[in-house]
Amino acid sequence: MYVSGMKDYVMFYLVDTRKPLITHLTMKAVEEMLPQEQFMRVHRSYIVALDKIRKVDRNDCIYIGEEIIHVTDAFLPQFQNYLKRMII
Repeated sequence: MYVSGMKDYVMFYLVDTRKPLITHLTMKAVEEMLPQEQFMRVHRSYIVALDKIRKVDRNDCIYIGEEIIHVTDAFLPQFQNYLKRMII
């Protein structure tokens, strides 16, 4: 569903699993491994699976699973472009 980063570790939150899968990687390395059509970095510490987004509110918060992830200013233009493409 999404990837969360903590220093040199990342936690993969999967659909059917409560506990995350923790690996010793950087967010940049994970971002390069994942297909860009399916995943997007929306925060310094988060990469989300685009097809798992339940809702986006007007404060640019993504609701995915039980998590609410705020899209930060650095990643907002790219995310807004994605939303525009999905609406059309």
